[in-house]
Amino acid sequence: MRFFFEETEEVEGLQMAPMIDVVFLLLIFFMCVTTFSRIESELHISLPSTLSGTYAKTSPKNLTVNISAEGIISIGGKEYSQQSFKEYLAVAVANSNILQVVIRGDKDAKHGDVMTALDSCVGVGITDVKLRTKTDSNNAR
Repeated sequence: MRFFFEETEEVEGLQMAPMIDVVFLLLIFFMCVTTFSRIESELHISLPSTLSGTYAKTSPKNLTVNISAEGIISIGGKEYSQQSFKEYLAVAVANSNILQVVIRGDKDAKHGDVMTALDSCVGVGITDVKLRTKTDSNNAR
């Protein structure tokens, strides 16, 4: 039995089409990552510094809550009142979308504003609440 194969001329050299595909995929990935991380950094929250603390592990089901110096609660760039924040948490818990809440309170925010946010979390059944700070090893106690 004899098979006949058609001889094809293989192109030698570097194939550009797959490389261009990879570059476009990387470009799209980094554009998305930059957009999501920029939302939090645009809020201009100055975190309080601490000498001790541990790094909180993050998960996809974290909810980051920002509290500005004026006491404004914002999640993902959208502002909430205390009542609408509590309603937002209740809906998220009912849909099982939240496992952990990370509160980023401005260092000039009132203690009462942060405690009200904590109380709202506990009131809807969220018990895993973390407070985000920045570590400052230069200050001595």
